[in-house]
Order: sequence, then structure tokens, then C-alpha cells
Amino acid sequence: ISNGNVICILSYNRGDSLLRLINSIKRNTDLSRTTVIISDDCSTDQKTIRILDDLRFDTRFTIIKNSKNLGVSGNTNRLLRCAQRFEHVFLLNDDVEILKDGWE
Repeated sequence: ISNGNVICILSYNRGDSLLRLINSIKRNTDLSRTTVIISDDCSTDQKTIRILDDLRFDTRFTIIKNSKNLGVSGNTNRLLRCAQRFEHVFLLNDDVEILKDGWE
């Protein structure tokens, strides 16, 4: 999958923040032109796990669940490898919120 733009999201045990970010992306991003990849670093928080499990059914989002905790650097490197084929890469932590339509 490559359509020029990719949003890469680092996720770990912050369900409320992650949900706020996902909802802001849905509201303010043209997902027909942007791929979203979320890499979860082996979260144990049940809310985060439930949110990611629910997103499996939304084809606009690709979910990667690490089998062991890679740490921030390892998880970032994993996402950057996934993003190599895209022209524009946005790397976001799960506590970011998109506030303006068309920002990408």
C-alpha cells in the first residue's frame, strides 16, 4: 500500500490519548489519500488493547502489535522501515491531536 502520505503512530498504554488522536485523524484527514499505521509496543492496558482490536475492522488503519516491548527507539525504527515507500511521512506519538482539516 502506498498513496504518497503515511501517518505513523507510536502507541503504548495510553488508550484515552490514542482514541482522541484516532478520532481527530478521522475528522481532519483525507483518508482516501493517507495511510495510517499504528505500531503498538506490546501494551498491557485493556483500553488500548480494545481500541486497537476494534480498529482491525477499519480498513483505513493498519495495526502492528509488537510481540515484545521494543522501546521508543525500536518501535520508531519499525515504523520508519514501514514508511520507506511513502513520499510524505508523519511520525506521531499517541498523545497528539489533529486540530485542522486538511493539515496533511
